[in-house]
Amino acid sequence: MTPQQKAFMHFYGKCMATAPDSEVKYFFANKDKTQEGTFKDQQAVRDAIVYWGHIEDAWLLWLEAVNYAKGTK
Repeated sequence: MTPQQKAFMHFYGKCMATAPDSEVKYFFANKDKTQEGTFKDQQAVRDAIVYWGHIEDAWLLWLEAVNYAKGTK
């Protein structure tokens, strides 16, 4: 995991505490796979954990906040 992903996992757990760290780690290890293969393949990756959508939404919000803080958005 990258330093930014580790920071996200820490603050996600502190502020949201919905998904366990193991699911956050799975999300980062597999998020690029949701852009490969068939829709069925992509869905299988997402369905392997309970909180995929919740983690993904939080991660996208995190990225937007980082860009805002940097003044790039």
